Amino acid sequence: MTLKLANKNILIVTENLEVGGAEKYTVLLANELHERGHRVVVLANEGPFRKHFHPDIRFVRAFFEHGFLGVLYGAFQMIRISFQEDISFIHAQKLQSSQAAWLARFITGVPVVKTAHGYTPKELTVLGKVIDKYSDKVVTVVDWLLPELRKNGVQENKLSVIYNGTVPLRENLSLKERRALKMSFGIGETDKVVVSMARLERGKNYKALIEWFVPVIKRVPNTKLVIVGDGPEKINLVKEASDLGLAGAVIFVKATTQISKYLQIADVFCTPSVARGMAVLEAMEASLPVVGIKPLGQPQVVLDGQTGFVISRDNGSLFATKVIELLMDPKLAKRFGRSGKKRVSQEFPCSDMVDQLENVYREVVA
Repeated sequence: MTLKLANKNILIVTENLEVGGAEKYTVLLANELHERGHRVVVLANEGPFRKHFHPDIRFVRAFFEHGFLGVLYGAFQMIRISFQEDISFIHAQKLQSSQAAWLARFITGVPVVKTAHGYTPKELTVLGKVIDKYSDKVVTVVDWLLPELRKNGVQENKLSVIYNGTVPLRENLSLKERRALKMSFGIGETDKVVVSMARLERGKNYKALIEWFVPVIKRVPNTKLVIVGDGPEKINLVKEASDLGLAGAVIFVKATTQISKYLQIADVFCTPSVARGMAVLEAMEASLPVVGIKPLGQPQVVLDGQTGFVISRDNGSLFATKVIELLMDPKLAKRFGRSGKKRVSQEFPCSDMVDQLENVYREVVA
């Protein structure tokens, strides 16, 4: 039985509000906490997701882009906000946020909860003890990070795994709107559409995805790959698609906080990297089958052979084969999609995520 957390004044801090999973998580968390009667303040850099907060949530501009000076200024802001708002605890999303909160703690005594959205095992050999130092409680959104955090210096009694949650799609496109959106990208009415979305940076494996798409096009020539996202690797990826003769088949779309419309024109969703879960959840909420790399950010979400396919990291040919299978068997794709939507709505609603976070909050302020 989950006990209701008495209303608290909560400061949520993150480096920015650009388009990404951690940023979407911040919005969902802040809005749900507000709905539950908590007083929520958000300290962050500006970004597209700012407009999605409830209007009664106070927003304070941070300057984390200025490195160590940004951390110092962030700590000053946290001290000021903590005294103004009588903050009970700070929930930090990223490392600079945690550093600033830790500095502020010397003055305010306000405890710090940190969410570890995703690190590679190599990164954690350096960052594990740092994360432990800057946090009273550490929440990870994925199972495979838990032993890595523990192994690299985060104390067992600080750790919790709480999976991402999501909310139902709120923007349903009509058939006419879907056709118009497809036409705007040169996608024909009978074309197949594979969608993927992420921040396009090294380590996300999108160069490999484009390479894996070559046999997909050979087998299903009327397929388009729509990649939604921006990042430092985007220019190189556009060139890669052109060099492989896929310039007309791979469509790059600017990052947006309104991703549901792209999910609604897709037949399959795929992720070529170790996903952290938020985009996968939203794709399943949109009734899409998922083809992803093992381990997925939330391996319990995508059930291999039931809601999609989970492929070993070094098997690009099998990845392509499974995408082709779903494109050529619409009944199978729809069955996986229906199962995925049911699974997400039952097992991974945002309300469950926040219930579990409130338990962590209760511990940290006890």
